[in-house]
Amino acid sequence: MLQVKVNGRDVEAREGSTILEVLRTARIDVPTLCHDDRLKPSGACRLCVVGIKGWPRPVTACNTKIANGMEITTHSAEVEALRRTLLQLLVEDYPAAAAEQYPNKQFNRLLQEYKVDVSGRRDEEPTPRRGTARLEDATHPYIQIDMNRCVTCFRCLRICEELQGQFVWKAWKRGDATDILPDGPTLLASPCVSCGACVDTCPTGALEDKTVLAGGAPLMWTRTTCPYCGVGCEMQVGTRQGQIVQITPALDVPVNKGHLCVKGRYAFGFTNAPDRITKPMIRQNGKWEKISWKEAIDCVAKNLTRLLEEFGPESIGVLGSARATNEENYLTQKFARVVLGTNNVDCCARVCHAPTAAAMKAVFGTGAATNSFDDIEQAAAILICGCNPTENHPIVGARIKQAVLHGAKLIVIDPRQIELARYADVYLQLRPGTNVALLNALVCAIVEENLCDSRAVAERVSGLHEFQQFVRDYAPDKVAPICSVAADDIRRAARVYATGKPAICFHGLGVTEHVQGTDGVKALVNLALLTGNFGK
Repeated sequence: MLQVKVNGRDVEAREGSTILEVLRTARIDVPTLCHDDRLKPSGACRLCVVGIKGWPRPVTACNTKIANGMEITTHSAEVEALRRTLLQLLVEDYPAAAAEQYPNKQFNRLLQEYKVDVSGRRDEEPTPRRGTARLEDATHPYIQIDMNRCVTCFRCLRICEELQGQFVWKAWKRGDATDILPDGPTLLASPCVSCGACVDTCPTGALEDKTVLAGGAPLMWTRTTCPYCGVGCEMQVGTRQGQIVQITPALDVPVNKGHLCVKGRYAFGFTNAPDRITKPMIRQNGKWEKISWKEAIDCVAKNLTRLLEEFGPESIGVLGSARATNEENYLTQKFARVVLGTNNVDCCARVCHAPTAAAMKAVFGTGAATNSFDDIEQAAAILICGCNPTENHPIVGARIKQAVLHGAKLIVIDPRQIELARYADVYLQLRPGTNVALLNALVCAIVEENLCDSRAVAERVSGLHEFQQFVRDYAPDKVAPICSVAADDIRRAARVYATGKPAICFHGLGVTEHVQGTDGVKALVNLALLTGNFGK
């Protein structure tokens, strides 16, 4: 630990920390405008300036590393005057009405704190330095744009690049004339995927959720877990007068790391939809009629009893749900087996996850994943087989995309040209249904080119010689016409996966929802075992 002084007080600091991180740990607040913990520090707005004894001028705290023995001053008269001047320069282009309408926006709170006057400009007046009004765009279904309120902090642009990897926002022109605009004539016509990250980070209201504009800002926040896919993103649900008006990501969660996809962020309209069913209904004379809960339960119980008496328990099947909790599914099967006396209990997991569980249990002894999502950022190579993360599990997809943009190698195996195929080092567009043949061909190429991890194989694998003899029947040249994939591409993918260590593999329903789904997962497991990419 390093020893520093902050405003005359001794403070311990972890080596490698920025001054801003140290100040926050010490519960000392300094203003920021361009900073977001989810982004790399840039120091563009300079509001976080601090003085350091012996240094010729104030420095930005967000991107200056701490050093042992530093003596830092955070709120001297010189530093406070500099912050006020910076805010006065920023507010020259800011409409006074916005400061009045959104007093709780980060930028507006700073204007209040530093007593900066914003009364000199109205919305209908052109910006003094630019001379023309900036983009106003209401075409997007969820996001309202009014760039007259933009102070060019670049947070929207940076978060779209660094968190989502969509590159929607662009900076046009330079200096005072800089305009932040979407990569398209409108936001709706741009590559935007409606993750809402730009709205989350905007400090001025230049970007705002339409639900907030229509229903008002939330009065209460509740932390919960997104109910859509199985990634498990946590989020804050904002309500006003009993209705959801905004959802934002929880910032301190290892799974989604302060990010949400369009489903978690904006797909909550159904909660107050006018056609939502809120009471039990029964079909009578071909029409649905509302009934009481007692009537509904009595009706179901009566008909289940009738079926049991007439046809026996085998005539009834019970379906659980992957969206239900473990407790709810436990009660479902208990009701089926104990009350109804039937073992006809099923769930979508039988075709979704069961092939994976069976294959991994057969090889590893348990049907559980061997990696966490945090391993994405540690992987040197990533293999995507039969899944479409950016579409179906967008937060994981965004993390994979970011890893590839930062240098990880990517192999995509899928009949569809999914979004991640555009980022792939090798894309194997196989014929549907030929998964096992192609995966065995990858294994064969690894064996032929002596790319097996001999140490890992010796420690963890049995039956290697027999297996090597088996996969020789799946030589890339032999399998290529079966899969409609070039043999050279198969070998290239094998080299990337075998030499890019550590490598991580993702698979999905494109592998498991086949009659040979279990064999497909086993083939993927064999790849990991032979190359030593297991247990890391």
